[in-house]
Amino acid sequence: MKTFTSYGFAILTVIMSCCISCQQHKSLSSSCKQEKQQVDREGHLFDEADKPACHIVLDISTIKELNNERLKDTLNSLFIFHALGDEYTAISPEEAVNNFANHYIKQYREEIEPLYIKETSNEDIQDVSAWFQYYLGIHTDIERFNDRFLVYNILKESYTGGAHGMYTSNYLNIDLQGPKLLHIYDVIKKTEKGVVTELIWKYLALQEDVTTRQELEELGYGFGNDIEPSEIFILGEDSLTFVYNPYDIAPYSMGKIHVSIPLTELKPFLQLNL
Repeated sequence: MKTFTSYGFAILTVIMSCCISCQQHKSLSSSCKQEKQQVDREGHLFDEADKPACHIVLDISTIKELNNERLKDTLNSLFIFHALGDEYTAISPEEAVNNFANHYIKQYREEIEPLYIKETSNEDIQDVSAWFQYYLGIHTDIERFNDRFLVYNILKESYTGGAHGMYTSNYLNIDLQGPKLLHIYDVIKKTEKGVVTELIWKYLALQEDVTTRQELEELGYGFGNDIEPSEIFILGEDSLTFVYNPYDIAPYSMGKIHVSIPLTELKPFLQLNL
């Protein structure tokens, strides 16, 4: 009887430990409270309101509360690093966005004021003022957060003169069991790159309602080159979406391109156990 009691207690302890562990694991995403660090600021050349200005808008998602404090700090540092840069990870997110905005305005003035003086000394000020109107916007969001994965979207938009501005998206796909920032060949087998490339062409053709690669190239895709698995991707619940920024695989006019492939079709080629 004594042996049975000890054995039963040991089993009960293991079961309870597992239940507690599962409970904590399940409550990870539900315990998360997010907050936004926001800045919307202008900085005029020479600090004069009638001169051209730079405009900076920051809208940065961070985690305010999580039942795992160490994980919270790690994730926030990762968000700030990829959105703003390494030099802003050692301070609070609120300080980071303010310092980043101040630095952007300061750098704009230091670089542009000499050019502005040079250009306006020879030409009508009305003709050149528009060249010096700069813009930077950085917008981030947590797009997916469950007990295993977190997907963080970083959209950057900028204008520094010229015919048009530029915008790019980046996605951080984080395996919370590490935590580990996933790269594309952590998700798919590198040896299956060629097969996955063919799937990208296949699903791109389905999206465009065409049947051949030649038809896709005639639309502007590929620039005559292959379209390889992108390092910018979204690990979804039931699909893997490859993201291509303007000029990556098509002209600027075609914008940002998403190609989603069902995980069921990718299953034989996956490196990660999903």
